[in-house]
Amino acid sequence: MNLFESILLNAILIIGPLSCYLLYLFFQKKEDKNKNDLFFDCAIFISFYLLIKFTTNECSRALFVFFDILLLISYLNNKKLISIILSVIIITYYYKMLEINIHILCIEYIIYFIVYFFNNKKETYINIFLILKTVFFNIYVCFNYNNFIYYTEFIILIILFSIISRLILKVINSSVSVSSLYKTIRTMEDDKKVRESLFKITHEIKNPIVVVKGYLDMFDINNRDDSNIYILKIKDEINRVITLLEDFLYMAEIKIVKEEMDLSMLLEDIVDGFNLILKNKNIKLIYKEIEETYIFADYNRLKQVLVNLIKNSVEAIIKKGTIKIYVTNNRNNIKIIIEDNGIGMTKAVLNNIKKVFFTTKTNGTGLGIHLSSEIIKRHNGTIIYRSIKNVGTKAIITLKKKDIKVS
Repeated sequence: MNLFESILLNAILIIGPLSCYLLYLFFQKKEDKNKNDLFFDCAIFISFYLLIKFTTNECSRALFVFFDILLLISYLNNKKLISIILSVIIITYYYKMLEINIHILCIEYIIYFIVYFFNNKKETYINIFLILKTVFFNIYVCFNYNNFIYYTEFIILIILFSIISRLILKVINSSVSVSSLYKTIRTMEDDKKVRESLFKITHEIKNPIVVVKGYLDMFDINNRDDSNIYILKIKDEINRVITLLEDFLYMAEIKIVKEEMDLSMLLEDIVDGFNLILKNKNIKLIYKEIEETYIFADYNRLKQVLVNLIKNSVEAIIKKGTIKIYVTNNRNNIKIIIEDNGIGMTKAVLNNIKKVFFTTKTNGTGLGIHLSSEIIKRHNGTIIYRSIKNVGTKAIITLKKKDIKVS
């Protein structure tokens, strides 16, 4: 292996693990300083190990100074303990493998630490570090150690060392800057979403309050007939605000408590609760009972989802119609299907129903479907909707058996 190949190999051995660390920084969803420090330390020591592992031939031995690039990177990232450990390892390695005087080595690496301790500017420290490395490298060559290269090669090597050090540091700093910029943009986008959500919830709450104020302005205590109508309207608007706030609070923190439950009992419980309502609205319910099926899931949350879906079906049926509830159970999953022959949805509406605050109902909050989707998602399941305008809608909840633990 010639000098150029050795230089290239050493540079790759340094950049490789550090690149993995930078990729981790770039793609991590939530910043964790302790994990970041751990990954950085691992990257430094892996690079150091690889340098020792592959620095075997005489030409590569001449490139021992590449160890010091890792030391320089550690100092520039304020890793005092890692820098001290690396210094001890480097001193030991140079003393054992290259037979350099232990006292001169100790002096050199103590000076690096002292300069770091009293210097806060990175660029200044890089320049001082490179100057000191050149001086001490020159001392080692002058002492004519057997394991060192000729003086002319030393000049070339120290220049290359300086250039490569700066290039590697430039790449690392640029990557960190890009990562920081990306995180800043992502944070801004998250803040924007929060502001938009707050704007929408404020807007949704404002509408019923304005209506309530309007009725209160028209309220005449002497006109009992109109007053009774206004009171009912005011109650409806207040209930709408309460429902909106409850949905919003549920959406902010959805807690899932999984326990062993009988899915057939849940469905029977829901059907019994809707029987009277469906009878009054002239809606026929077709429910195919299932045998006892025990799963580990959140009973109340699943009930919340199914009740919301059935209510949507009831509201979609104008005069007379049918709602079907049935379950399919195969080897891999359980599907709960709620189907109606109501007014259905257009393709445009179907594409938007899972969006927060989207609704086609006059008094809807636009949170029910989104909340249902989140609950099923917490059960590692999916919920999809199929609908044709003026034909009907089908909601399909799929729960994977391996995730809900069917017994």
